[in-house]
Amino acid sequence: ITPKGDLLWDREAQSITLKEQERKKSVTCGSCYGAELYADQCCNTCDEVLEAYTKRKWSPPQQHLIEQCKRRLHLDDERPTKPEGCMIFGHLLMKRIPGNFHFTINQVGQMMMATGTLDIDGSHKVNHIQFTDPEYSPKLIDGPLDGYFSDRTYVTQYYLKVVPAILPSGARYYESSGHQNIVPGVHPPEISFSYDVDPITTKYSNPKSF
Repeated sequence: ITPKGDLLWDREAQSITLKEQERKKSVTCGSCYGAELYADQCCNTCDEVLEAYTKRKWSPPQQHLIEQCKRRLHLDDERPTKPEGCMIFGHLLMKRIPGNFHFTINQVGQMMMATGTLDIDGSHKVNHIQFTDPEYSPKLIDGPLDGYFSDRTYVTQYYLKVVPAILPSGARYYESSGHQNIVPGVHPPEISFSYDVDPITTKYSNPKSF
């Protein structure tokens, strides 16, 4: 309907609608640089472009060629270079069989590393790691890896030997020994802990006096 109240031809109305859609798309819809998963998909941020390539399992173009990434690259140059990190604390309930647990970054993080938007390695410090029996109140026992610091390494593998033990009081705990292996080269950061539980339990008793 025109401002005068006249009806437009359907073809003319459709043309106006398409022109308006194209105008909005040119303003608000960023290119996914060929990695669109569906028609009219918009990638308005650098992360959305990288995510689209990740979902297609494609290698993304260099970020200085992606319009949405240029601004972030400029902002990164202005940011302070103070390193960032995180602290992980928690408990894991495990069976008394050999196993492992590890920490690494996800696929998006790996893609960002490959394109240079994420600078991260596997530097870390093991403050404390201990194996305890959940039926007894755990006491802080020095672990074989406590205080170990790994600097500018990407993949560190820890191996722990765990031996069950029983104190004279009947309390159960676990003695452990360990060592580490550093994988040379640049890889997606990963810190892994593998442990082996000894099937033999060590039992301590008070010496008898005669």
